[in-house]
Amino acid sequence: MIMSIARAGNICTNSVFRNGHVSRGLSMATAHAPSITLFQYNICPFCHKTKALLEYAGVQYSTVEVNPLTKQELKSLSGNYKKVPIAKIDGEIVNGSDKIIDMVLNQPTISKALAARWNEDGSENQCMSMEEFRSSESAIFWKEYASDELAALLYPNICRSLSDSYQAFGYVRDVDSFSPLQKVAIRGLGSLAMYFAASKVKCKCDPSQPRNILSTKIILFLSLLMFSRILLSQERNY
Repeated sequence: MIMSIARAGNICTNSVFRNGHVSRGLSMATAHAPSITLFQYNICPFCHKTKALLEYAGVQYSTVEVNPLTKQELKSLSGNYKKVPIAKIDGEIVNGSDKIIDMVLNQPTISKALAARWNEDGSENQCMSMEEFRSSESAIFWKEYASDELAALLYPNICRSLSDSYQAFGYVRDVDSFSPLQKVAIRGLGSLAMYFAASKVKCKCDPSQPRNILSTKIILFLSLLMFSRILLSQERNY
């Protein structure tokens, strides 16, 4: 299990990094790219997980900042789902980061462009195609790890105190669609509500050590990626 995860980690990092630089995305004909609008909270880790894929794939998209108190921006969408992210992809409403990512990856233009990127790495990726990797044990592991072990721990860290939570909600100052009164209300009430919500998450682990727990998860993630490079180097020597 660890060996397959490590191999997958090497594939992922080699696909993202080029000579020490982070790849900013793929070039594709914008005329054939899907129209994507993402309804988000600026500090939502699952929204950022979704945007990371869109930006890596070079997909143009627009965002709508949702008022976390009223969620007025979501009332025009069908259904009772009131969490973020929500995406409108070519007019179709898609709820939740995992479903959005799956639908984006299934778009023909994006899938073709990503497959080309995958094949750029040559022999390192010849053991499986991108489609095979997406359904592999390793891909499922990393997908769950990103959501359950990393993203889920971000709120308890950025909102671990009332002061930290208030600071995190400072983003509302730059949201032009919010009125001055809304900005004051969101930063005051929103930061208070998020502090108590984050406290519930902390209670499920060690409430006094949210940053140590997140650091441990990140170290494990980086260690597996480093191990994957060592493993690949050894395989090449045989």
